[in-house]
Amino acid sequence: MPIKLLKFNKKPVIPQSWHSHCDTLGTRYSSSRSKHSTQLKGFMMKKVQQGFTLIELMIVIAIIGILAAVAIPNYQNYIKKAAYTEVTGAMAPFKTAVDMCFQDGADLTACDHGAGGVPPQPTASTSKAFNTLTVADGVITATPNAYKGILATDTCVLTPTAEGDAGAQRLIWAYSGACLDKGFVKN
Repeated sequence: MPIKLLKFNKKPVIPQSWHSHCDTLGTRYSSSRSKHSTQLKGFMMKKVQQGFTLIELMIVIAIIGILAAVAIPNYQNYIKKAAYTEVTGAMAPFKTAVDMCFQDGADLTACDHGAGGVPPQPTASTSKAFNTLTVADGVITATPNAYKGILATDTCVLTPTAEGDAGAQRLIWAYSGACLDKGFVKN
């Protein structure tokens, strides 16, 4: 290393090297190198393995709680709607039969179970969502079982209304009852 002389007091100044702090502690660089690197490595390992802070964990738990508060009710409604499709699906062939009965020239009052091409009343079921179904004057009423969050009182009524000129009329169908009120079906 070159020695520099200061202009003011003319004393030699030895420039400090990168490892000069080790020399000032009374140890030589060569003998303390492995100890120094081990201490540094241990310090770095502790820093890396530190983990999450309490506030970070609380934020994650709060986010999960908010998502659960929104997702669980929506999922339960989805399950109810999916189960209720069995009830509305059971109404479909009777709706088609009432349409055919009306198009064949019959009055809606003649479109009942077992008359005018409308199938007879199905047998009651207690195993899944669909329980009973009736057709009177073209009006189809389905009653569910208490199943997957659906209540036995959540009936669905499908009412036909004739629309158009005489001889060219068609039926317009409208849902009513608890199935419409609870959002299981839409008009």
